[in-house]
Amino acid sequence: MAERAQCKYFEACELLEDTRVGDDLYCVLHLPPGPAKDVQKFGQVVADYLAKGRSDFRWVYFPTESPSFQGRRFQEAVDFRGASFGGMLNLTDTTFDRGVFLGGPEFRNVDLSRARVRGPLRVEGRISNTLRLHQALLENLAEVRVDDRIHVQAYAARFDGKLSVHAQVIGSLELQDASLRHGLSLRGRYESTPGVRFERARIEGDLDFRECDLDLHLAFNEAVFDPNSTLDLEGARVHGTFVLAGLPVIPGKIRLNGARFDQAASIEAALGAQRSRIIAAEKRPLFGGPVTLTNVDLRECLLVGNAVGRIEFWNVEWPRRRGRYTLRDENVYRHTGGIPPSNLREAYQVLKQKYHDKGDHVRAGDFHYGEMEMKRREYGWPRRYISPEFLYWLFSGYGMGYVRAFLWLVALLVGCGLLYWRRSPAAFPEGIQEAMRFSLSVAAFQRPEVPKEFGALPRWVHIAEVVLSPVIAALFVLALRMRLKR
Repeated sequence: MAERAQCKYFEACELLEDTRVGDDLYCVLHLPPGPAKDVQKFGQVVADYLAKGRSDFRWVYFPTESPSFQGRRFQEAVDFRGASFGGMLNLTDTTFDRGVFLGGPEFRNVDLSRARVRGPLRVEGRISNTLRLHQALLENLAEVRVDDRIHVQAYAARFDGKLSVHAQVIGSLELQDASLRHGLSLRGRYESTPGVRFERARIEGDLDFRECDLDLHLAFNEAVFDPNSTLDLEGARVHGTFVLAGLPVIPGKIRLNGARFDQAASIEAALGAQRSRIIAAEKRPLFGGPVTLTNVDLRECLLVGNAVGRIEFWNVEWPRRRGRYTLRDENVYRHTGGIPPSNLREAYQVLKQKYHDKGDHVRAGDFHYGEMEMKRREYGWPRRYISPEFLYWLFSGYGMGYVRAFLWLVALLVGCGLLYWRRSPAAFPEGIQEAMRFSLSVAAFQRPEVPKEFGALPRWVHIAEVVLSPVIAALFVLALRMRLKR
């Protein structure tokens, strides 16, 4: 009797061949479907295989539509990559002590409902239907990387490791009542029905949606976030509405560099909660619809380039420059340029009006300062230093710097008094104190008589003081009034 040769996939099954197909030899496990495939023998070999603790099912052709391993416990890593079966692979209530590997060109639906996976779960290659993880417990990394369409159903599942789903198309990702202990990473294009669902999900770690194309309405209804979690939408596009509101806690960081929202967007942290940081320090997000931002930190967020008038701001934290509220875009403009000052001026003009309408004169005044500063910088060099706006800035900080105006007024009084005394000491026999009183009388509109001892220069200085002192005094009063309104 001729000696039997090894199966083509001997590295997986360690079985000898039973049948030759063309130039290849196969055991009953790996024999492709056909008349030669003995279903009864296949079942007996699988039973013996499992009894020996074997769990390598790579490239196995299952003759039944829905092979079942329900309720079984595997103490070694289980590998179904390259396996083929007609229906759904039933792995419900199964325990995997060292993980499970799925995938291959002919892979179909897999049901891991109520399964416990202590090692990693990896799905790779090409899988075109559904991965069910209802009420499953995954204690390690769960990674899905496929080249086709995938539906992931994980209602009430618990992920103690990170969940990663990268696919060409994700038809659905259902995480209602799920627990994500170490975050979620998504890549690919997401369709609108049923889309991504997070109802009542508990989310810790990072939600990584970078570069995703989300053809859906993205909402987080009743989701429970850890305050230290992060939502990363850098480079992503949301075609539908985006709602991150109505929750007791939202992610502490929301990254929006280059993100695009085609419809309405709302990011609202609960009042009294810690402000969430919106980070878009390198590339501004683009908002195509109305936007509401409530109780968030915008110190690292670029905004210019959007229709600022369509953005509603409530209790937000703005960047500061030398004590005044600004846009981050201004800080970038001052360091690197690249942003037309006219765009900044228009944005400040809108913000000034918004906060004026709210009765918030602190921010309205600071945004007025920004508007005037950008208007002056539009003139370019050297006109911005010889313009009326420059004098307005120099003497009163665009009507906001009452301390500056007061110091200028004091400097004018003292300077003129010193000049009067030095150039015409004979006019003030009592000394410099009398010269200072004369200067104060001039500035206070008392119209004291000009001393006969004054020469040409003191007389010109007197005229200048008569003209400048009421102007600077008016700027001081205006700035002080704005300060008291603040």
